[in-house]
Amino acid sequence: MTATAATPATAAPFHFVCLDTKTDCVLSEPSIDGLLKKWSMKGYLRAQRYSFNEAFQVYQKEDLARAFFGDPHVVSTLRSFPAGKARAAHEVAVQRVPCSLTSTALFRRLAKVGVVRGEDLITPCAETQVGDIVINDRLRRILVDEEDEDWDVFTAGERAEFLVQLLRLLVVGGKWCQYEDTLTPYIDTARAIYKHLVSVEKDPDGIVVVRSVVLKVVAKDEDGEPILPLNPEHPQDVAFLCIDPVRRIVNVLSHHYGEDLVE
Repeated sequence: MTATAATPATAAPFHFVCLDTKTDCVLSEPSIDGLLKKWSMKGYLRAQRYSFNEAFQVYQKEDLARAFFGDPHVVSTLRSFPAGKARAAHEVAVQRVPCSLTSTALFRRLAKVGVVRGEDLITPCAETQVGDIVINDRLRRILVDEEDEDWDVFTAGERAEFLVQLLRLLVVGGKWCQYEDTLTPYIDTARAIYKHLVSVEKDPDGIVVVRSVVLKVVAKDEDGEPILPLNPEHPQDVAFLCIDPVRRIVNVLSHHYGEDLVE
């Protein structure tokens, strides 16, 4: 899965309207809000919803992303921009993210390889470090460290899935994360956020399938400096657009790993 080349954020036939406020987002639900504070993600993980009136096809993903980050209304309303970075993008790199999972069933494998034990307890391990991510339990290790002996519990395709990327984002957390002792809070939070961002429908055979198109994006200014995410080289600094082509909705999810923030 490779990213498309960054292209200028010129005008395209998409126009956006912000639909929500800070209080009607899944991240504001009391149970999730408390966990995000504990994981040092409160205010750093942000979700926001926009509508657009034009028909969308997957082949237009670059056009939509460019139009989104070039829209003055988006620039003035999007809360994902770090402090001082709220401006129209000059170019946007777009990468399609697989998004086909409709349940969290694949995470049951974690118990089979000893990542969790007993009453949902996460198994500790000797402390190691991957980049600046400190690892001292099996859950973080199996999600981050390719040298883990059970790395192949998930295939490369499964690890690329948006839901798995979302779980990894939550498990690693923010810069001053206080980690959980049990797996369930991570799974429940990932499921709730995923359901908020992604739309499903039934196919002709009555099977529930995901209809949303998920894009990982990097928006840059005219000097080629990233404005969202601010540090795309860091695995915890990310931005996604989740597009529902039927309802014509764009859900934005972003996470900033660090200390400098808006608000």
